Amino acid sequence: MRNEIRWFLALAAVVPFQACGEGSGGTTGPPPPSVVTSVVIDPLAGPLTSLGEFVTLTATVRDQNGAEVSNAAVTWTSLDPAVVSVSATGRVVAEANGQTEVIAQVSGLADTIAIAVAQEVAQIQITPAQPVLELPGDTLTVTGQPVDARGNVVAGLPTITWTGSGVVTVSATGLVEAIGFGGGTVTANSGSATTTVTVQVIGNRFFLSQGTALRYDLDLPSGTGPFPAIVWVHGSGQLDRNSQRGATDPLVPEGLAVLRYDKRGVGESGGVYSNVGPSNSVGVLGLLADDAAAAVRFLSRLSQIDPTRIGIMGNSQAGWIVPQAVHKSGGLASYIMLWSGPTISVGLEIFFSDLTADPARSLDEAYALLPNFNGIEGYDALADVSALTIPGLWQFGEMDRSIPMRLDVQRLTDLQNQGKPFEMVLWPFGDHALRDIRVNQFYDVWSEYLRFLRVHGIL
Repeated sequence: MRNEIRWFLALAAVVPFQACGEGSGGTTGPPPPSVVTSVVIDPLAGPLTSLGEFVTLTATVRDQNGAEVSNAAVTWTSLDPAVVSVSATGRVVAEANGQTEVIAQVSGLADTIAIAVAQEVAQIQITPAQPVLELPGDTLTVTGQPVDARGNVVAGLPTITWTGSGVVTVSATGLVEAIGFGGGTVTANSGSATTTVTVQVIGNRFFLSQGTALRYDLDLPSGTGPFPAIVWVHGSGQLDRNSQRGATDPLVPEGLAVLRYDKRGVGESGGVYSNVGPSNSVGVLGLLADDAAAAVRFLSRLSQIDPTRIGIMGNSQAGWIVPQAVHKSGGLASYIMLWSGPTISVGLEIFFSDLTADPARSLDEAYALLPNFNGIEGYDALADVSALTIPGLWQFGEMDRSIPMRLDVQRLTDLQNQGKPFEMVLWPFGDHALRDIRVNQFYDVWSEYLRFLRVHGIL
């Protein structure tokens, strides 16, 4: 028993006795609070090279023990927001070329990073983007605009060099010249950026009207020329260059060249086809007149054609188109020939054709109802016809149930009495196509056209 007591006392001398409650001197307190001691902005790879380009900066924050503080609240500031802006989350956006600094601040500590914006040319925007020329020798000027990767114009007007290939050449200033028919390319270089566009020289199959390519065929008489010529203008409907050849084929063997084309938006022609009504007639017919005038100008440039003997011929709807085209051709059209071509308004013509759609209604009854028209007039050809100073021949069928030809005849008679060089031929039993309704055969309208051409020195 005594030996056991000695052992206990000896053990007590080595291991201090602890009570179950808290001791006053043997406890460990909480770790000291984290104190931010450094803020370092992660470096960028290089400058921002396009306006609008962005990058999100990251700041590494560490405490007194070197541990990263992941939830530190960083305040971001751009010293020049006109060069780069910066959001509360560190998203930096390039605003303009230049250099500035962005600051990251945490608990009174800060780091600064230099950021440069230096646009680089990513591509050259070439205008026009799809250059088109008609004939060898034609020229146009292309321009180039260097832009960065986000399509912003690169400041400082970087130098552009031009090269051409195929059927075109191009000068140092961007002047493109056609040297043949077909396709070629124009290439712009600026720094490391290269952009190439295709150029088409189309005049062996197409001519241009208001930038739209219209497909044509040219029928030439035998011989070497230069020949007198006409442009054939369509009637209403989606008509291509072959739709009404019956009206022009008889003229070619007599020595007249004929240009036929697919109506805008039809066949191989570009553009959009539109029906003509009173509400849109001024715009649509004006555009179709632009097309006919462009055909006249194109013809006048061909070596096979005598530019002093070019006329415009057409049927039906062409009565509204041809007079306008004469004025738009710049004095190149020297005569016109119309086949059932109206001179009255679009609205009145449609009203008349609606009246005569009832086969039981006679022409006299339809004419008697014309004063009841109170709709939209739309385009009226009177002003353009009255302004003509060149010879014109109109042929009408007196049984026409499509146009009120009696009104057209009256208008043209009034203009004849004013000294206009106009002629009319009236076929007593002719319909809108100038067929004799008694036997369903065409009248010999071509003899009248040829007579007119010879009288005026065209043939």
